[in-house]
Amino acid sequence: MRNHKRPLLGSDSHDRDITLQPPKAACLACNDTGLVSNSDGLVRQYLSDYDLLPDGASMGASDCAVICHCTAAYGEQDHEGKVIRGGYRHDSGDIRSVDTENGPRFSGVELPKEAIQEIHHRRKAAWHETCRELNRARQARASGGDPEAMPWFLQELASLVRGMRDRQAQIERERVAERGRRMESLGSLLGDIDTPGGSDAA
Repeated sequence: MRNHKRPLLGSDSHDRDITLQPPKAACLACNDTGLVSNSDGLVRQYLSDYDLLPDGASMGASDCAVICHCTAAYGEQDHEGKVIRGGYRHDSGDIRSVDTENGPRFSGVELPKEAIQEIHHRRKAAWHETCRELNRARQARASGGDPEAMPWFLQELASLVRGMRDRQAQIERERVAERGRRMESLGSLLGDIDTPGGSDAA
């Protein structure tokens, strides 16, 4: 039986613990799902109000899905012609629709193929930069050269988390102080009175 434990840092086979690799997806616009993600906001550079509510607040999945142009957006059949995976597009490239009592409803919308390719290439470049920075910091920490090494984006995240924690602590302190300034309810005061005989006293 093979050992299920990960190699420990510092062992001969710990390289994968300090080396981050980009995702293996063929299409980084949709991560091989057929639906273009907007987690980094890139879709908004082509659809400026995408996933934005009327008041301007951001809300994921509030708009129709953007269908990719890569092979993941198409269905797949086995060697006998049986459908083993449905797709969002017909073989013609048209987006699939479903007939409803209110007419056809499409599974999503699309951006030009060039836009999808640009999103893919920009995310690929961002991933390589992320891996380069993170691996540089990991290797510096593992070698003992800089025990506090951290890429800039994690430094920003840590600063943001500390700020959120400090704000939450301040809100809690203000809430406690406000409670101390309020008048106690009559029921709370009576509950603090120790009457002779306890609950049997009339």
